[in-house]
Amino acid sequence: MAATFLPWTAARQRFSLTRIGVRIDFGLRDLAATRFAISAGWELAASLTALRDPAHAALHLPWIVEARRRTSGLDLGEPLALTPPRAYMPDFLTPPPDSPLPSIDDDLARMRATPAAQVAWELNHMDPPQRVRSLDGLVDTLGAYFARAVAPWWPQIVALLQADLHHRARRLTEEGPAALFADLHPTVRWCDGTLLVDHRHDEHLRLEGRGLVLVPSAFATRLGVITRKPWQPTLIYPARGVGLLWDEETTDREPALAALLGATRARVLVACRTPTCTTDVAARLGVSPASASQHLAVLRDAGLVASRRDRRRVLHARTRLGDELVGR
Repeated sequence: MAATFLPWTAARQRFSLTRIGVRIDFGLRDLAATRFAISAGWELAASLTALRDPAHAALHLPWIVEARRRTSGLDLGEPLALTPPRAYMPDFLTPPPDSPLPSIDDDLARMRATPAAQVAWELNHMDPPQRVRSLDGLVDTLGAYFARAVAPWWPQIVALLQADLHHRARRLTEEGPAALFADLHPTVRWCDGTLLVDHRHDEHLRLEGRGLVLVPSAFATRLGVITRKPWQPTLIYPARGVGLLWDEETTDREPALAALLGATRARVLVACRTPTCTTDVAARLGVSPASASQHLAVLRDAGLVASRRDRRRVLHARTRLGDELVGR
């Protein structure tokens, strides 16, 4: 089986007990080999899906408008044809990362090095089958697209994804695999050493010491599963806190704020535009409540945020100085 994609909206239904779906068996070595990573190549491919089908990417509409303007004149015919919103996408476009944060140049090089027979096989398994004029030409176009449409926002995308990875890694370390997968996606659950993915396709995968790569995505709206060799088994899932990613203030001003305050603290300051509690700040940014509380304390000490108790909650909001700083 190659990559399988599960629509997020359909996944909100109750987990089916009547289908087998994808079963991934873990051994002790597999838990030790399971790792977390960020994939620039995956964000590239998933962003093309959002660009092609805005109706299913409402959270990304501010980015879509700007990305279309920036890529005007760039022929995206082949890339868009290879990234359908709700069907199989060739795995060579999204090679599972071999390090925690490979660069887009690393991923483009891996795409370019894919054997021709494998590229042909994966393209032939699309519905309908696809062809590309030249793999080198396709990779060049993908690189140009990333530079125009994704790279300007890459630092804030990485900050979002890293916050999700820290959250997942902490849950795995402190509470074990059941906690790790509990809120990963509505279509997955952990059951006695087996990860169950609710899906119409049935497959029983034994990791056999290879472990699983967990890849959060800012642009994904559905779960992605890669099980076919030669790729390492990989699970791609929507990251936490995407709703704030394209906030107008964040998009326009966060790079300058990040240079001054640090990336996460800048996003916390932006999130305090209206009174909000610590847990809401943490949920919107995809960080832990403890982390959000620490950043809020620093901002409060600097006079940028004020806090007040409202019954059982403590609400935080920017001060006039904080508003002026964000406004500049």
